Amino acid sequence: MPTTLAFIDTNVLLYAASTDPAEISKQTEARRLLSRGAFAFSVQVAQEFFVNATRKLTPVLSGSDALTFLKGINPTTVLPLNYELFEDATKIQERFQISYWDAAVIAAAKRLNCDTLSSEDLSDGQSYDGPGDKSVSHNCQDLRGIATIVFYKFRSASWLNAKQNG
Repeated sequence: MPTTLAFIDTNVLLYAASTDPAEISKQTEARRLLSRGAFAFSVQVAQEFFVNATRKLTPVLSGSDALTFLKGINPTTVLPLNYELFEDATKIQERFQISYWDAAVIAAAKRLNCDTLSSEDLSDGQSYDGPGDKSVSHNCQDLRGIATIVFYKFRSASWLNAKQNG
């Protein structure tokens, strides 16, 4: 079992739950990522999964099936939402000019000190760390559309507080 914690974004969960033949390669990759164990997501990701799985997935899941899926994949951690996490996300959104929802995912991954974040929604090559931290690489090699961001070094968003106080 891995000793590092990976953060999983909503789209990975949706692909893992999908039975759409058009998404078989992404489904396979998503299930492979989840089978590694030691992964986490936030309540925001669980909420987004539930809404999209019960409305947009082909075929849609019932509410009880969506909840069963979330419980069945057995995440190591599910990060609750709080106001401090919201503020961190707004700072990341402003700094990197990305959607609030993507910024909230990054803030949650950083809060949990995750080593990786698997998503389909972030820019290749973009560093999402603060000044003085090593870059974050966005590795798209052989992942069939699901990219993995690797946090090489993380200082728990200390740059967010420094920017606010300085």
